[in-house]
Amino acid sequence: MHFQTNSNGNRPSNGRVPEYAESLRGNEDSIIDPNGSHGPSLDFPKRPAYGFKGDNVLLWANYTEICLKSDIVLYRYAISVDPEAQGKKAAQVIKLYLDNSHFDDFRQDIVTDFRSTILSIQNLPTIGPVTITYRAEDEDVPRKHAKIYTINLSRISPLPVEDLKKYLVSKNPSAVYSYKDEMVQALNILINYYSKTNSNSVAVGTRKVFDRNRASSCDLRGGLKAMRGFYASIRLATSRLLVNVNITHAVFYKEASLFILANAYYTRKGKNLQNLQMFLKRLRVRLTHLKPENNEGKCVSRVKTIFGLATDEDGKNLGRGRQPEVPHLGANSKEVKFWWSKEGEKRYISVYDYFLQEHKKTLNEPNAPVVNVGTLENPTYLPLETCVVLPNQVARTKLDGDQVDTMIQFSVKGRLPAINARDIEEDGFRSVGLSSNNTSLVRSPFSTSPGLIAVPGRTLATPKVIYYSGRELSVSNGGWDLRSVRFSKSGSKKDWAFVVINTTGTNELTSDRIKKFKTEFKNELVNNGVAHHPPKILKKEIFDVVVPKDIEGISEDIFKDAAKKNIFLVVFILPLKIPSDQYNYIKKLGDIKYGIATICMDGKHEPTAQYLANITMKFNLKMGGNNQFVNLKETSLNFDETMIVGIDVTHPATGSSTEAPSIAGMVASVDASLGQWPAVIRRQVKKGKEMVTELDKMLSSRLKVWNERRRSYPNNILVYRDGVSEGQFKKVLEEELPLLRKACRELYPASQQKKGLPRISVIIVVKRHHTRFYLTKDPTQDDKKDDKKDDKKENLNPQPGTVVDRGVTEARNWDFFLQAHYAIQGTARPIHYFVVHDEIFREMKPRAAANNLEDLTHRLSYIYGRATRAVSVCTPAYYADLVCDRARCYPDTTDIHKNLETCMFYI
Repeated sequence: MHFQTNSNGNRPSNGRVPEYAESLRGNEDSIIDPNGSHGPSLDFPKRPAYGFKGDNVLLWANYTEICLKSDIVLYRYAISVDPEAQGKKAAQVIKLYLDNSHFDDFRQDIVTDFRSTILSIQNLPTIGPVTITYRAEDEDVPRKHAKIYTINLSRISPLPVEDLKKYLVSKNPSAVYSYKDEMVQALNILINYYSKTNSNSVAVGTRKVFDRNRASSCDLRGGLKAMRGFYASIRLATSRLLVNVNITHAVFYKEASLFILANAYYTRKGKNLQNLQMFLKRLRVRLTHLKPENNEGKCVSRVKTIFGLATDEDGKNLGRGRQPEVPHLGANSKEVKFWWSKEGEKRYISVYDYFLQEHKKTLNEPNAPVVNVGTLENPTYLPLETCVVLPNQVARTKLDGDQVDTMIQFSVKGRLPAINARDIEEDGFRSVGLSSNNTSLVRSPFSTSPGLIAVPGRTLATPKVIYYSGRELSVSNGGWDLRSVRFSKSGSKKDWAFVVINTTGTNELTSDRIKKFKTEFKNELVNNGVAHHPPKILKKEIFDVVVPKDIEGISEDIFKDAAKKNIFLVVFILPLKIPSDQYNYIKKLGDIKYGIATICMDGKHEPTAQYLANITMKFNLKMGGNNQFVNLKETSLNFDETMIVGIDVTHPATGSSTEAPSIAGMVASVDASLGQWPAVIRRQVKKGKEMVTELDKMLSSRLKVWNERRRSYPNNILVYRDGVSEGQFKKVLEEELPLLRKACRELYPASQQKKGLPRISVIIVVKRHHTRFYLTKDPTQDDKKDDKKDDKKENLNPQPGTVVDRGVTEARNWDFFLQAHYAIQGTARPIHYFVVHDEIFREMKPRAAANNLEDLTHRLSYIYGRATRAVSVCTPAYYADLVCDRARCYPDTTDIHKNLETCMFYI
């Protein structure tokens, strides 16, 4: 299979005129279902119409179109390997299998994902089980006692390309292609096969590729580096097939001596052996003390995978007298001893003495830990200095603050949209195989002419942001000025206190700085119209700590005193540097144990008006106030009868404890102002589970809060569901929607239920995707000026409020991309909103339904209560994300204190 390409390669940077074909627009319009968003309960609602509100704008999208050929069938085969192999070993087993003579006549027509699937454009003959003796990639013959694998190939339903083509060009709103997901998966295997077999490429996962020779990189210190590469994925759109190509970044281990790498990490991360073990686990290394040669006289790499450091749990199953002697985790080469038998001699020998005796090698770093490259049951120990880290290994480890800053500087800052768009066209298409240099395949079901596509967008009108007494603020680039502005509604006058936790030395807060914090904060409360009592005095106002750990005991005393005095909120001024563990402890005491809201001011910040205004916004929200609102009348929904819900699920971060749970968070509005969003948190019953398991109980708690305030239940429940991967959309309907309905059945009066209430709509919020849009013309440039612009100064990000529902979407789905915010740096990432269930908007006229949902979602990006600018993701989803972040402060429980159940404690 071979990608046919046209060499003219017109690109935006070459002056190509952007154009969106009217035929495409006509096809999109003709597919719209006249029945609007009605549909079977387990089908996604059809798009009622395309939106038309806003100023039209033509954009580049980081997609390229590919043309399908009709006369090709993709034959699919499932690979089974026994015993099971994983990762790079599985890939090598499949390579050895495909080198079998059975495939001599078909090899140029075959591609694979090197995991579970083979594709061919020829129908392969029946092949029985094949036995493979494993050998490494650079070995001529298998080693002695090499593992033997049995490979079986089984046929899966073939995929005629003609069926996909018919579906794409069909104008029938109800057209269905039953093998859509399977075909997309197959085409992704096909398109990413190039990067997996090109010797100059490093394939990461299924869809990312990094050029070994040309990829930009950045030193992150601590044994790590960042690299820039490209992502490629097949996407279906109305009447055409697209490939989404985007810039991507990944963190890699540096290629170095294992001793140098481990020492760089160990010294940077506080000399913690447990963390070092997690950092090194599954790292592949080449042994330097063994030098066998293959038939060509080349050195064969002896490669091992690190299981961990030496530990006293190693080899327990071997029994007394055979178990290795390891005094502690991370023991060194002189401390670790194993049972050794040679020429009748049996005894324990240290790793150090073994290398001296057997390899005539005196270790230079005898005090360094040794690594186990075997298993827990059958350990094999190696000194760090005898191993070299293999290149191009992805590091799935948590970065520290400085590394994150460096990563952002490398991946975002200075990477204006014009630069990214240029790199995609000049390097991205080539790297993923969408160019004439892809000669690894002979035939292909499609051809391509790489170049960004143009798509139509619209810039929605900026909503009016309203504060106290209906004062409307001027919005520019999605932001506004809060100076001398009173919040729309002040919170309750509840008792609160100021507390300073101070340290001595370089991180000490001076008395003048503390005084300025307090004085300026009180001034901001007055300036923003926040009604408040003077702060209560606790036993002490300033607490001195010697070491960060002291903060825990001091915090406990502070909360005990505050609880006795019925204080609702404590404002902490913390030292210039405080470990996250101590911050988390304060939040746990406040949220869980004592039921006292908390605000933590960071002593590293100057007490400027801007910083303290942000604290004031949090203060007012925690006290039950409302900072700003927007006019929602134009959205045609009655928000006295509509509750908006945000839901998110977050999973443990890379490098987190294996005990860390997945967390579900929910927020919900309580009145028409959409100012207060109390929250509820639940631990997922299973780590990594995306579907919320106690959703009925969570929604029930939010409905009860609504009912307590309004003496009724909402007629409409509009859900923005974050944290769902694209392949899980259907499960939201199958697993979560029934739980939402269950909660309503148990609470709503029969009279409302008979009327079909409440009406429920569910919109998926997709943040992690690779679609990007670029202006086709810099709005700061006058038409009469020279078009030759310095792309270092050119910002091609669309304007805030840009919505795209054509060009890169399917007419039979109801979805749209919305960039509500102004991107301060880098390329703006729009949010993808996908309607999976609708009972609310289908009551409107089709064109109104499309416009109202887009407009409402846009307006909801302007009510985020702790910012004076539109946020990238609509506020309900953003708040749900904050709730999940807060829950990470206390992973062993989610039982928020009853005092805070109706408070925005998480803000």
